[in-house]
Amino acid sequence: MRFTSRLHAQHLGWSFKKHWQTQGKRIPNDTGAASELEKKEILIKNTGDATAHDKFKTNIGSLTHHQWHDKFCYIYCKETVLLEGLPQAQLLTNTVKIKGLPKSLYELIINLKIPSSVERNAELAVTKSNVYDAEQSSLPRTRNVDRPAYKYPRVYGASQLRSNHILINTFLNECEKLASSEVSGQRRILDEVDYGVTLPKNGYRIQMNVVANKIITCCKTIEPLRGNFDAEMPDLYPTKNTISLSKENGYPSKTKFPINLGSYSHPHTVITFFDKKKLRNIHGTNVSKSQFQSRTLLAGFAVAAARAKQIYGNTNIETLPKPIVIQSIQTDGCSFHFGVFQLNTLRFDEQSKLKNYWFQEDDMDLYEICGCVNGQSRLDGYNKNVFRYLAGFYKNL
Repeated sequence: MRFTSRLHAQHLGWSFKKHWQTQGKRIPNDTGAASELEKKEILIKNTGDATAHDKFKTNIGSLTHHQWHDKFCYIYCKETVLLEGLPQAQLLTNTVKIKGLPKSLYELIINLKIPSSVERNAELAVTKSNVYDAEQSSLPRTRNVDRPAYKYPRVYGASQLRSNHILINTFLNECEKLASSEVSGQRRILDEVDYGVTLPKNGYRIQMNVVANKIITCCKTIEPLRGNFDAEMPDLYPTKNTISLSKENGYPSKTKFPINLGSYSHPHTVITFFDKKKLRNIHGTNVSKSQFQSRTLLAGFAVAAARAKQIYGNTNIETLPKPIVIQSIQTDGCSFHFGVFQLNTLRFDEQSKLKNYWFQEDDMDLYEICGCVNGQSRLDGYNKNVFRYLAGFYKNL
């Protein structure tokens, strides 16, 4: 290595930093300007006092945001996880929880006759969506709570959204084969439909924004359940029922129901997907069972409330002339949660005697193990009751 002469160069960044440190310690000298102004009886004010006037308090968002409101709103969207889970969702929607599905729907599911060929196609759909799909996309990294700084190697394969779409599409295709042509002709299936509704509650506003990954519409509405279903409402004191909801002033106040009134505009069943690798609590822990079930309830409520606003307008109607019934299903590809929501009222304060109804079953696992083991596809613990419930929901009316 050849030695060169020393350059004696100064580091400009270091010199600039030291210059500001030196100049920052200087004390400004009194120029006498303040005393001269006081002699002439000229009032001197601080700049902070001058900008504290009301005309300077205009929020910049009101000038730049085209959907700005002076009154804030609590927002629920697909990225929101309710801290208290299902009890919090009940208080937000003024809903009582009833264990088990309605009797008529449960009897339809139990008495449903499924041919062996359809059951085999439904079982093959599980390995088809999880193992045999040829997509190679970059999957989310595996996280370890005990080792948050460690990065696991990147894994490639079919994304969770694609696997869920393939699985549900195959299941619905088999449901159409199982049902008669008359029943299938009354159904329409749509993908990725956005719903949104803003409702008042206890002096503030709550907006529900839900993306239905699959929604089944019908030419007829599901018949509402008659009778009173009494149950105790949960108590979250001292926690408020709006905890973990974002509070914003910029939001659209218009109800979003993208299906126009027509022969096939009645929402029948809403299916939402859940990705446990992307959606977590604020503090980093996994979503609990109650939080998972609360998303199923709110999906059915958002669609039912948006439909009620579309039919009856933005009038302050409290008791619906005819309750709206929506079937709601949520899955992450393995766990399935089935429920039925009946919207009876749009009044959500604690003084309302009329409640909405939520019927639900416990979570069902479609399988125990599904993947490649030693270079071979493997499916263990397949639960055929999951497809039976989905077929019953599709056929119900």
